[in-house]
Amino acid sequence: MSDIKGRPICIGPHKIWTRLSRVTGLNYPTSVISAAEARTENKRYRLSFRTANFNTMKPSTETYDTVLSMDTLYWATDLEAVLSVLAESVASGGRMAIFMNHHVGVGEAAADLHAEH
Repeated sequence: MSDIKGRPICIGPHKIWTRLSRVTGLNYPTSVISAAEARTENKRYRLSFRTANFNTMKPSTETYDTVLSMDTLYWATDLEAVLSVLAESVASGGRMAIFMNHHVGVGEAAADLHAEH
């Protein structure tokens, strides 16, 4: 992920992506933003944080060079609409990466994950 450049926005666990350079972090609970700001005070020159709800946010088209979503889309009230807004916020030639954790429980078949790739 060290090749992420430009204007990335990252949604989700801040401890992971704060190792990237020049990032805007987005999260809904203000307490999470406050904790991230306190933990990364010495990185303020390259990290910024915003409180927002991706279910209702309306970023301008082509706002970000990269959108990285980590374990957040579980809370989408309308997944198709949220993905559309995020995709439209990616600049031409940009990237969007989505990571979601799902596991196979005891007694479940791995095929239940319906993995596409």
